Amino acid sequence: MALTITYLAHLKDNEHREDDEDILYALRKLGHKVYPLDDREFDMKEIIKKGSQSDVFLFHKGGVNEDSVEAHRLTLERLQAVLLTIKQNRPSCKLVFWYVDKVYKGREEWMNVIAPLVDYGFLVDETFIRRHNYTNLLPLKQAAPDKFPKGKKNPIYECDIAFTGIIYDLPRQKFVEQMSKEYGDRFRVYTDVWGKDFADLCKSAKIIIAPDFPLDDFYWGNRIYKAMRCGAFMVHPRLYGLTEQGIINNAHFIGYYDWDELKDACDSFLLKRNAKLRKKVAQQGQDLILKKHLYTHRVAELLSKIQ
Repeated sequence: MALTITYLAHLKDNEHREDDEDILYALRKLGHKVYPLDDREFDMKEIIKKGSQSDVFLFHKGGVNEDSVEAHRLTLERLQAVLLTIKQNRPSCKLVFWYVDKVYKGREEWMNVIAPLVDYGFLVDETFIRRHNYTNLLPLKQAAPDKFPKGKKNPIYECDIAFTGIIYDLPRQKFVEQMSKEYGDRFRVYTDVWGKDFADLCKSAKIIIAPDFPLDDFYWGNRIYKAMRCGAFMVHPRLYGLTEQGIINNAHFIGYYDWDELKDACDSFLLKRNAKLRKKVAQQGQDLILKKHLYTHRVAELLSKIQ
């Protein structure tokens, strides 16, 4: 059944725009009518109007600002008001969030305030769900885009090992420093690579690496899905939850548990004799993502659970 969905998301900044546009594309590809609204240009009247005309009101953080305590308080109260008003105007509208960050560093307050107001909440951070007793929260990982530019080798991005992402907090800073110290200019960091450039990087670097912070057995982000979708050979923390998703160590990616395993994996797979094996693992990973881990798969799962 086709639904009318108001989708409140990041649609105008690089860090989240690509993923949120991929979700928007998936919703429409599945045949639903979607009103996309940017949560950085928060027009309460417009949001309430569209939400009150919809079967589903879907959001991520709902425009809540984490830049300061005061901004967080005010924007959290604003989101509360929006949810309560939409539900009052149209009780049949399903209020649903998909929280794609780790729930820590004060984000528990967001969850404590917003979770009781929605019909369903989906979290990438399954660890949080396992530690709490919310009955309306369900795990749902991120995924890879259905459509994405095809990458090709680009001399600009050719290197042995690449990290792509944001360098934040001390553990990740130390990770980058340790990799730089060990591999020198064979290791490169890319903090602002998107679209076709990202696809080219995944084809050009021999290894795309993921740090272990802030991951745990039941929390990880979209890096592994997106990079493998683009054909990257991925070295990623070995997590129990990945196995549950059918993403298997040594078949779809190369896993590590500590620094020694990470170094052994990098050193081994940079050897010329293992070039074919790198390509085999990368291809198997890409095939799996295209078959089971695209945003159309995730969105269909989300909608099936709320209907």
